[in-house]
Amino acid sequence: MLQPTQHIPCAIKQQTAGGHGHIVQVRVSLRPAPAGRRPVRVYMDGCFDMMHYGHANALRQAKALGDVLVVGLIPDSEILRCKGPPVLVERERYLLVDAVKWVDEVLQDVPYDLSPEFVEELFTKHKIDYIIHGDDPCLLPDGTDAYAHAKKLGRFKMIKRTEGVSTTDIVGRMLTCTRVNPHMNKAQDHVHPLTRSFSRGGRRADAAAGNSSGNASSADEAAAAAAAASVLRDMRVGVSRFLPTSRR
Repeated sequence: MLQPTQHIPCAIKQQTAGGHGHIVQVRVSLRPAPAGRRPVRVYMDGCFDMMHYGHANALRQAKALGDVLVVGLIPDSEILRCKGPPVLVERERYLLVDAVKWVDEVLQDVPYDLSPEFVEELFTKHKIDYIIHGDDPCLLPDGTDAYAHAKKLGRFKMIKRTEGVSTTDIVGRMLTCTRVNPHMNKAQDHVHPLTRSFSRGGRRADAAAGNSSGNASSADEAAAAAAAASVLRDMRVGVSRFLPTSRR
């Protein structure tokens, strides 16, 4: 009977012809390869910023589709170029990904765009058998499918995206609930209803503040209360008001 897999971490610098390279963090498995066949190597990339249970579920599903899961960690420079600054720096994101039990290798400094050239490099240099992604559309800046080349070659496998959670949504919730500086009265006139409720201690405090200022009408207060209730209801059912993060 096979014993539980044990891993030995090590780092390998793989250099390309152009002088650039990828740092591969490898956990060398002590479990023997399946009898009669080469282990199936699957690849999934991502930013993994503010890593959450949706990321973990994706990695779990990806590992189930192969024997060795190789994760491509997109560097800070690529995220900044394509999406804006990440919340967690690359080292922090690497430590989170590497700690996940389903991850066998971490490939660093990978490009954000899955060009045909990089896909071929995955297949040849890194011996990847299949590229994995969720069932949500992932488009390049020109509107084409980011995984079209892998699909054309029959080397793409799809997993189920975890609904109701994303890094963008989590950051949005945090910003929405940021407390308002009580001395910035002008700014408070335009804050999100949920922000106002969070800052002032609920709808009663918000209404009292509106009555004391003399600027807010009953209709305004009712509209603000309804909007806050709508946002809270959406958050409870996991509906995001923020953009998805899988567009490339």
